[in-house]
Amino acid sequence: MDNTEKKEKTKKEAFLERFSKRNPDLKIDDEDAYYDAVMRYMDEFEEYEERSNRLRENIEKSPAYAEMVIASRGKDNFDPVIWLVESGQLDLDALQSDPDYNKKLADARAAYLDKLTSSKKLKEEQEKNMPASVEAIRVKAEEMGIDDKTTEEIVGKMYELMDDMIRGVLPLDVFEMLYKGSISDKAVEEARAEGVAEGLNKKVDDKLRQMPAPSAPTGRQTPVPEDKPKPVKNPFLA
Repeated sequence: MDNTEKKEKTKKEAFLERFSKRNPDLKIDDEDAYYDAVMRYMDEFEEYEERSNRLRENIEKSPAYAEMVIASRGKDNFDPVIWLVESGQLDLDALQSDPDYNKKLADARAAYLDKLTSSKKLKEEQEKNMPASVEAIRVKAEEMGIDDKTTEEIVGKMYELMDDMIRGVLPLDVFEMLYKGSISDKAVEEARAEGVAEGLNKKVDDKLRQMPAPSAPTGRQTPVPEDKPKPVKNPFLA
């Protein structure tokens, strides 16, 4: 009879074994790598927790939203608009006869198209400007005697700076660099600043001149029909 007993794993051993299976390339003995992986899992969990809490709050505030979430389970081609009509949550007759709601729909459509156009225009400008900018940097690097490796590193830093600016981060080293550059030729910089300020003031003055004068509200001028249109009720508000 085998009297050997299977040793029960400690909580730590069980966790590390489970964690290693999910991260086979991770070196558990490397503390920095280990804690970095744990922190990433914590970030993902906190993001998931935030989305779950937001979803739960929306469900608690809106019975219709809760019903729609339940109805969408297990359906690959779930159509929320069709469901709203089938469940009686959306009154199509009222939707067609309510001018205020139709204006909201038109404004939402216009905002979407404007956003789409702006995004497309920005992408076109990027595709047009980037090759020219890269070529200009290459030529400038040759003039300054900078090798390709150093040039690539500097361009990489420029990309990092753009990413930081998009996230609202202003790097201190860039601030310091620009300050040192600004005091190297103070006279030129002051002249440039005066020109920028003058141009900015002119743009503001021109913008103010183009703004229409405020007018008093006139109210609705169209005659009120005998049968008032039935207002559209937002099904997602309790």
